[in-house]
Amino acid sequence: MSYTNKSEETKNLTIENDKDVVHIDDIPQNHPTAEIINLSNIFNPPETSAIIILNQEFDITFKLFTKIWENYKLKICADGGANRLFEFLTKEQNITTSIDTVLVEKYLPNFIIGDLDSLKPEIADFYSRHKVKIIQQKTQYSSDLTKSLHLCYTYFLSLSSKDDPLDQIFQGDRSNNYGVELEKGIHTLFKKHMNQNNIFSRCQIVCINGIGGRFDQTIQSIHHLYDNYHCKNGELLFITKADIIFSIAGHDDGGCFLQYDSTFFQNCGSCGILPIGKPTTINLTKGLKWDVVNWDTDIGTGGSVSTSNYFVNDCGIYIDCKDDLIMSIEYNWS
Repeated sequence: MSYTNKSEETKNLTIENDKDVVHIDDIPQNHPTAEIINLSNIFNPPETSAIIILNQEFDITFKLFTKIWENYKLKICADGGANRLFEFLTKEQNITTSIDTVLVEKYLPNFIIGDLDSLKPEIADFYSRHKVKIIQQKTQYSSDLTKSLHLCYTYFLSLSSKDDPLDQIFQGDRSNNYGVELEKGIHTLFKKHMNQNNIFSRCQIVCINGIGGRFDQTIQSIHHLYDNYHCKNGELLFITKADIIFSIAGHDDGGCFLQYDSTFFQNCGSCGILPIGKPTTINLTKGLKWDVVNWDTDIGTGGSVSTSNYFVNDCGIYIDCKDDLIMSIEYNWS
């Protein structure tokens, strides 16, 4: 198996690897400036990790939900996502009669945030009684997901701040909105802490219920992968019953190496490298069934798109793209 260097005068070249499993162990050494995403760490995230539950119906299993929940530190429901969590757990409780704990009391989020137009009053009261912080943000110029992300970043930034610790930020109770200004206070706090902390600690965030359901909400979720510069290269993951979805940042030099172990490799299926934001060029890939070199990709004018591709290298793949792309990986969670 050979590859053409991206500097050569080759355009729109596709290379089919003739084996279903290969081993290319020199990818990182040949691309030392590549950013590394370790896909095997989905259930072993850094300490700065969070789950955000959005207001669409759950499509993942209870088993997968608990595995994510138990491995991620901060739990946030975006407005009506709290309804979905409560209903999901209540339904599971009714199905599994052998469970001797009350699931809605076991799986309590840390925060609920949004304009609260979707949060049911009785569910709000339940979570409030169980000490969940419910923060209202009335602005209509940002989505509930944006509010949740800024809450997440503010939380982790405040942990490293000597002058403004966490218990001084979200103080009081629901009657004073936990000290957060009602209109867009969380965005103000986020900007304040970003200015105080020049180095932003990387965090890993999993979003549940972000893909599927209403199409406009799905597009809004994809928009955040492009719009939020903290979420590049696997830091924000959308997980569904069938897929893992994240962004790959465009690079002037270096590309990105997606690393994984044998378990991940055995359970992943097809993948897509999707130019949803704008037309771009994939400079080079290594480790896919159909690798490409200097390959133009575009969904707006009937151009080429890499879908139904899949991994053949057993330890990782390399992607070097000019502009940001969306990566989807089919995965067997069972």
